[in-house]
Amino acid sequence: MKINAVRCILLSAPYATEGDAERVQHLASGYRAAALVKVETDEGIYGLGEPFAGSYAPLVVREIVMQTAELLVGTSPLDVASCMRRVQLAIRYWGRTGLVQGVIGAMEMALFDIKGKAAGLPVYELLGGQAVSSLPVYASGGSDKPDVDLRSEMKSYVAAGYSAVKIRVINLSEQQVLNKVTLCHEALDGKLGLAVDAV
Repeated sequence: MKINAVRCILLSAPYATEGDAERVQHLASGYRAAALVKVETDEGIYGLGEPFAGSYAPLVVREIVMQTAELLVGTSPLDVASCMRRVQLAIRYWGRTGLVQGVIGAMEMALFDIKGKAAGLPVYELLGGQAVSSLPVYASGGSDKPDVDLRSEMKSYVAAGYSAVKIRVINLSEQQVLNKVTLCHEALDGKLGLAVDAV
């Protein structure tokens, strides 16, 4: 099996409402983006990986993928370590940290996806086996919105069975933060944990 293409797939969907703090700070268009790295093989098996940077700089992700794609074409996707050494050596002068490493990590995810599919195994089995049987999951939300909508959103997380909620308090005064945390805490009625994201 050989790699015959490495591509970037750009996606977007409506995300934030007008006036929402996250939209003001990060998502002026109101759309959440994603950039997936797709590694394709000559046997029809493909793998997908997703860098976090795709949410905020999808076009940069695409350019890094285009810059590095040819390094993998013609190689075996089943030798993940060799593929990653090849890419890391090629980018050593310009991509040792930050966003570039996130994109390279997405390539590695895609290679492991292929390897798992080819072996008929979940990737966690390739990485040493299952460590836990389940993990608690939290909801991420609580962007700026009218109190009635925020209260309703918090109650929907309780109904959905989450173990906690992380809310955002971006660009708020101390009093606004206290008001928002109090409202959410009351809406959750002590049934879920509450975390605050102030970045």
